[in-house]
Amino acid sequence: MSTSVEDPWSIEPELREMPPRRFQPSEFPDLNAPNVLKFGIIGGVLILIGIVLLILQVGGLIPGILCILAGAASLAFAPIQSSKVRARAERLVRDGRPMMANIVKTENLTGESTYGRSVTYIVTLPGGETVRREVNADERVLPKRIPSNVTALLDPNNLSDVELYCALPLRAVPRPEAVSLDVSTGAAEPLAAAQGAGTGTMGTVDMADPNKPGEQTQTQTQQKSPSGYQGLPWE
Repeated sequence: MSTSVEDPWSIEPELREMPPRRFQPSEFPDLNAPNVLKFGIIGGVLILIGIVLLILQVGGLIPGILCILAGAASLAFAPIQSSKVRARAERLVRDGRPMMANIVKTENLTGESTYGRSVTYIVTLPGGETVRREVNADERVLPKRIPSNVTALLDPNNLSDVELYCALPLRAVPRPEAVSLDVSTGAAEPLAAAQGAGTGTMGTVDMADPNKPGEQTQTQTQQKSPSGYQGLPWE
């Protein structure tokens, strides 16, 4: 199955900002990092069994030692691997270049996750190579229609490292808007400071002359972003 390249694709507003971006944890679980708690329990049980085998001298020393080593490896593996997954996600969300990816298939994940899905997607790397990748993602972050075009993030320092934005455990956070003061009412109101889509223009404010008679309010105008994807500032 494939999707026409003419299918609509738009970049998430928070990803239009120039890197480095700010980020925060996603509200959905990370289905690609190992379960630290589960591996910790397994490791603890194996170490306990190994100690018991050594005390009882069941089968000699080798079975007990092997169990203890396996338990220690289980305890160490999950935190280390989880840290690597987290660091990669931070790098991609903070500095990644948005690009289009095409989700072609999803399948249910086995296990305890109700919404867990195995996602197959296709993306074209900057060198022109088209690759097929798989990743786990929560069904609630996926588009309702499959196949579908979505946003992927490319590591600018490693052009083969790309991942679906929706599958990452972090979300970019837009920079806070500036605040202007309404001269007629004295109330504070947000001043549009976000970039226009692909134009790099800033929101503008037209202030009426407060000294002119009869004028009691200010008029505020803001350039509107064109609809659809129009390119990013660094493209």
